[in-house]
Amino acid sequence: MIGLSLYLPFFLIEIFQIQNRIVSGAMCQIMTTLFFRVLEAMYGTYSSSSPYVTKSFSNHIGYMSSVVPYYIWDPKTELRAKNFIVKTKREFR
Repeated sequence: MIGLSLYLPFFLIEIFQIQNRIVSGAMCQIMTTLFFRVLEAMYGTYSSSSPYVTKSFSNHIGYMSSVVPYYIWDPKTELRAKNFIVKTKREFR
């Protein structure tokens, strides 16, 4: 999986002859994120950075599928709190 995640975007760019920089950049970014997420899952480093990731299946899927995993975890419910950006926007209204 690790080797495939590094090679696949460049293979698909060549096969489909994608020349748009935004599309090719997004493809590479998603697969590079997948590469680091697989490493993170293999060695269990996400549990040390955020103990609430392993508390439920939805927390785990949300954390592993996001490109930028910036979550504020609520210690009472052990779920994701609202995003910091959303809270900031509401305060400035």
